[in-house]
Amino acid sequence: MARGGIPGKISMERFLELSDRTSVWDKVELLYNPEKERFKYHDYKVIAVHYSSSL
Repeated sequence: MARGGIPGKISMERFLELSDRTSVWDKVELLYNPEKERFKYHDYKVIAVHYSSSL
């Protein structure tokens, strides 16, 4: 009896079916272009503040 959402197959069988069609991180990193990103991150500076709780 198979478990999971795919009748008749176990999770590992489904994983092996899809692994050839799934990008690996090396390919993703090679194809990634930050210039095409929709969101831009600003260079905010963090200021350290010393907090004293002696009241």
